Amino acid sequence: MFILICRYNRVFAYPGDDVTLSSHLSPETNAVSMEVRWFRGTECIYLYKNGQASVGKGYEGRASLFTPELKRGNVSLMLKSIAPMDTGTYNCQVLTGHNKVEKSIHLYMSGMEPLSPDRSPKLTEQGSVDMDKSVLILELKKLLQQRENELQDKTRELETTTEMLRTKSSLLLYTNVDLENMSKLANQKEERLKSMVSELETCKRQLERLGQKLQENNAQVEELRVVLQDKERELEEEKKHLGEEGLKNTAQDAADTEESVHLLELKNLLQNKDKELEDKTKQLESATGELTRMTKLLHDRETAVENLAQEREEHVKNMTGEMELCLRELETLGQKLQERNAQVEELRVILKDKERELEEEKKHQGEREHVITGEIT
Repeated sequence: MFILICRYNRVFAYPGDDVTLSSHLSPETNAVSMEVRWFRGTECIYLYKNGQASVGKGYEGRASLFTPELKRGNVSLMLKSIAPMDTGTYNCQVLTGHNKVEKSIHLYMSGMEPLSPDRSPKLTEQGSVDMDKSVLILELKKLLQQRENELQDKTRELETTTEMLRTKSSLLLYTNVDLENMSKLANQKEERLKSMVSELETCKRQLERLGQKLQENNAQVEELRVVLQDKERELEEEKKHLGEEGLKNTAQDAADTEESVHLLELKNLLQNKDKELEDKTKQLESATGELTRMTKLLHDRETAVENLAQEREEHVKNMTGEMELCLRELETLGQKLQERNAQVEELRVILKDKERELEEEKKHQGEREHVITGEIT
């Protein structure tokens, strides 16, 4: 067990001074895990609970504990830049479990006449109730402030997500434009491929005609070769026959000469046909190579179009997934925001009710103090 000791029951100060309302636990006890309350009258101006501090209205930045000294039992309150309105009775309460100790300190402006002990306001049961209500209101205000901060954080997060969604929507729009351009380009390439296919078909037909003509020329060459072989065979027979007879008349020589000339013409024609056949063969090989090249080019273009289509589908799928994810996140944040708004509204209603009750109690307390002061006078 411990008690609460105040070094001075009365403290005097000048306006603008910083004062310390000294109070500590005896024997020295660690107060870090305890609840420390400071009141001015019945209004809670400072609350330390669960390691968190809550400060009453008008005391923000002016009231504080010596937090590092709590482990040594120091629960003194520091007031900065005091004013005449800060004068009055300050009560310190320290709670742990079901135990509560408290002490009062009177703060005066220098030059004011201190109240005599019998004229000092007494803490009534109603005053204790008002003090508890004041603590509850301060806690609710602290909780409301935390909820509002969380709400602001969620709002900023929602704004960030919304902005991100807008950015991704714009990016998706640009991507759609790019996809449309890619589609147009793919269509142009497809038209070009169709044109190339048509050209290939024309080349194939030309090659077929060349092949047929080449076959016809080959057939003619073969016929000429057969005729030439027959003529050569006849010539050999004639020469053999002339060798056996030994003589030829002039008419027969002329006929043989004509036959030789005809044979020579056939040889020349055969050579020309062979050369023409060779040229046609080269043309056929060249056309075949061109056909192979065009076929490969057509295959490459078809592969490129398929890859482009796959990339476009994959890109659209990825962007759609990202959009769905952003929409789900936005919906979740919206639900959380609605829940936070509902909680804040509930806390505000509770806080207004408590403040209204406190105002009524203060009004009644003022009336009672006025009556008591009149009786004392």
